[in-house]
Amino acid sequence: MIARLTGAISQVASGAVLLRDASRASRRWQTYAVRAGFSAVLLTVLMLVIWTVVNAPFVDPANLSYMGRGMFVGFAVLQILLTTVIAPLTVARAIIEEREENTADLLMLTRLRPGSVLGGTFLARVLVLMMVVAGAMPILALVVTLGGVSVVEVVSVTLHALISVVVLGALGAFFAMFTRSPVLAAGAAWLYAIPSFLALPLLYAMAVFRPDAPAHVSPLYGTAARDWTSLLPILVYLPVVHLVFRVTTPVFELRMSRARLSRVFTGKVWASRLILVVFILTLIYMFTLLPFSIAASWGYNIGQTTGSGSNVPWLVGWGGLFGVWLFAAAANYLMTWAYMRIGMDMVISTDAYIARPRNTKERKGRVKIGRNPVLWREVNWRSFRLVFPALASWGLVLILLFQSGMWVIPGGLIFVGTANMLAAVSLSVWMLVGNVERERREGTLEILLTTTMSSWRILWAKVAGAMLPTTPLFLLGTLLLVLGGPHLALISPRHTAYFLAMTVGAAVWSLPLWFAVVNSSLLLALRLPKPRMAQILVFSGLGTFLVVPPVFRWIVRDHWLLAAPFRILTPPLVPKPHWWEFALSMSGMTFVGLFCLFFSVWRLRHWGADRA
Repeated sequence: MIARLTGAISQVASGAVLLRDASRASRRWQTYAVRAGFSAVLLTVLMLVIWTVVNAPFVDPANLSYMGRGMFVGFAVLQILLTTVIAPLTVARAIIEEREENTADLLMLTRLRPGSVLGGTFLARVLVLMMVVAGAMPILALVVTLGGVSVVEVVSVTLHALISVVVLGALGAFFAMFTRSPVLAAGAAWLYAIPSFLALPLLYAMAVFRPDAPAHVSPLYGTAARDWTSLLPILVYLPVVHLVFRVTTPVFELRMSRARLSRVFTGKVWASRLILVVFILTLIYMFTLLPFSIAASWGYNIGQTTGSGSNVPWLVGWGGLFGVWLFAAAANYLMTWAYMRIGMDMVISTDAYIARPRNTKERKGRVKIGRNPVLWREVNWRSFRLVFPALASWGLVLILLFQSGMWVIPGGLIFVGTANMLAAVSLSVWMLVGNVERERREGTLEILLTTTMSSWRILWAKVAGAMLPTTPLFLLGTLLLVLGGPHLALISPRHTAYFLAMTVGAAVWSLPLWFAVVNSSLLLALRLPKPRMAQILVFSGLGTFLVVPPVFRWIVRDHWLLAAPFRILTPPLVPKPHWWEFALSMSGMTFVGLFCLFFSVWRLRHWGADRA
């Protein structure tokens, strides 16, 4: 029996490939950092909140259940967001590494089946994330001691997080077949969460008229669980995972054998009798029994919700609920197949646009370069052309935000302005780190260091090349932020001057923050063996800098000496900041930016010699 079970498992995932990838992943410091950091953040925040609530004089112990409920929802949302973001990115990177290192080509020469090779690589990365989610389960269970949270909800949230890891990880592996960018493959998987994890559950909830109904079909609504029916998403997404791997396996075999891309579009990959049968049955059910199922479910659940009793028997009501759920599961299955087919075209076209060679025309006549050739190379129309797709995408996001009417709400302009400024900072870091990575890959950094140009002229030109293309976006963000002050004062007209002063101060304060973030990314990109790691470290540090000081300032708000350092770090995020707090914070960030820049200048040629 054990031999048969082992043989069946080996058909799904090769044990040799699984052990190889698991051992490689376990030796990386990023794996330990993800495990320790994920659990440490949840545990630290939980202990701080519990300590604050217990010691707060205005909190009634009888209301601790409400506090526990709020903490649980916050932790559950944080956990599901982290797993949703990390899972497809991790699996996509593993598949792309197999392709770029040509290790999968050697595995295809063995007797291993393509599906078992793919399954081993997939499980090696997914099991790491599963351990992280399982490690967070005891931390979530601690909230049960405050009340307001049941064991069912803790189990549901954990299982739903595991479902999102498996589903989005599988989609990340599929889209990684068509691109060398893990972010592009992960982005296609993230977009799948909008119709499947968000839109479909809301439609299902309206169809059955139950507040906990989204937990029946989506892994994002585990906190809405009321009973063990919240485990039904396992049955919804098991067919989806089977479908994804049924399509991914032949694509993996074709891509690893370096077949023509046109063969991926053949009926051998996409044609399925099961898809046709499910489509026909779903269509028939939608026009025959679905209206009666919705009516039965509405009649039963309305009576249960109002407490007035229902004229619909419970057997009929639950039968209608099951019929609607079955239809939602079938619709999700078909939608997954359609999304993979459409998403494949989108990823292929986007990757082709990103990777296509640039047509360069010979310049006629005299070309004026100026005194700094690096500045001329970094700050010209080509640099703006490279960032234009990202700016155009962000422009579409802004149009959607303004079309949604969010800016009409007091505080909406501040939100949009802050989002613009963060987008400008992120694009600057992305351009600068990509510039350093390209210089190393093409060997042009060593050529620059052999010239008579000083390190100062080289590096400040690179900083200018990263900041100037995103300056219009940053200025737009500061303008919206300043206008958002009087707009926010609509909720309290007496404090118009205060709100305006706060937003102007925040806009001015963001300039040295931008300068410090860009220069710190330059230092890390030059120093680290893999420049792309600088993006992760800088964005993690920026998030910590903007979140941790306000939280600790609120915790120690009654002790001025303890709260003062946290107020100085982020004065726009604390109530009633003083002008000297803004001055000290801006001076400190300017010093950090200059230190990173001058230290990079001082060590540039030494680091360049190490990389040569």
